[in-house]
Amino acid sequence: MERFLGAFEHSFWLYDQLRPVHFASTAKLQGSFSLEQLRASLARLQRRHPLLRVGIVLDPTGQPKFVEQWAEIPVRVVTRTDGDQWQQELAVEMSRSFDWRTAPLVRVVLLQAGQDAELILSCHHSVGDGLSGALMLRDLVRGLRDERTEYQSLSAALPIEKTLLNSSILDSEVLGQNYVMESADSVATRSLPHVRTALLSAELTQHLIIRSRQEQTTVHGAIGAAFLLALAQQGETATSQLKCLSPINVRSHLSLSSPEDVGLYINYGLTQHELSSDSSFWTIARSIKAQLAQLSTLQLLFDKLLQRQRFLSTLPEASTVVQAMQQQHGYDLLLTNLGRLPLEQRFGDIHIAEFYGPAVMTGMDQEQVVGVSTWGDRLSLTVLSPSTTTNSESATALLTASLQLLEQFSIHALV
Repeated sequence: MERFLGAFEHSFWLYDQLRPVHFASTAKLQGSFSLEQLRASLARLQRRHPLLRVGIVLDPTGQPKFVEQWAEIPVRVVTRTDGDQWQQELAVEMSRSFDWRTAPLVRVVLLQAGQDAELILSCHHSVGDGLSGALMLRDLVRGLRDERTEYQSLSAALPIEKTLLNSSILDSEVLGQNYVMESADSVATRSLPHVRTALLSAELTQHLIIRSRQEQTTVHGAIGAAFLLALAQQGETATSQLKCLSPINVRSHLSLSSPEDVGLYINYGLTQHELSSDSSFWTIARSIKAQLAQLSTLQLLFDKLLQRQRFLSTLPEASTVVQAMQQQHGYDLLLTNLGRLPLEQRFGDIHIAEFYGPAVMTGMDQEQVVGVSTWGDRLSLTVLSPSTTTNSESATALLTASLQLLEQFSIHALV
């Protein structure tokens, strides 16, 4: 079975040819399981989520389409030496893209020692988004103890424009004839990024939620304010013009076969902020919330899809797509927040103790990327910084300063 890529999927496919834009998520597990059990669970995962068994091929006119190839999800096994080693392996995963011509467009790293393990799941961005990563890891861990298999056809894994509640205004065909792909290697690479992570205490997580509500904003806004102020403090000018890009989950606008389908179901909102040494933390947080509310409408999603379809109809090369997307979405901070994940944490004797992600990079100049997720009663931060423009000390200082601001304006403000 096969289908053509949707407009957003197509854009990410082209972009990734020159700038790796795959994403990764990490689950820290407690409980014992074998490599054979993991491989069996991965096979069940592919039956449940059809985009995990596809590669991308070009039809005679050069248009890209997903084609089922039923290849096993590869597992890279690493001897686990300590609880922080997975961060080094995450950096390795972020430096390596995918060969889009070869299925599957997902891979797994296993670090294991006794009852402790980490699973890192990486995925090509044309077949999934950050929430997809959490769903895949949940289903993968569930499959270690539950051998029931649910099969879903590729025909059910539709792109955004085919699942919008009122999609009749969107064109069914995007590309014309004789699409010419830019000559490039199918795998792009980058230098190992700096990876920094933090797991907030349950107390700090709860205070952050309460304080954000009191200030009529969101946790997303508060985290954005902390990192934007920390970035401004690292700058050399008195006033900083900073942009924050936030992926927006659009599943509520779609008629999916299941709300837990794996796929690329996001849009983006770019907020702009003028910061100075006396900028108010909560004013910035409220500004992020207000700007994103204006950018999250169904009409804007329609408009973005139509714009993307028209752009793709000009048959752009990969370099043109990279340039256009970087001009349109150029940012200083990428804040990708999955929110509170309402997913099971325990499956028999196996427990998902912690979850980190999503981790992603886009190759923007001076980019800083923060992945946020709340698992149980604790919020985690995964911060990625390019080693080509950021040194190790600056990467650590950014996270440290941001955490201090979050604590200052949540716990301390309530005392």
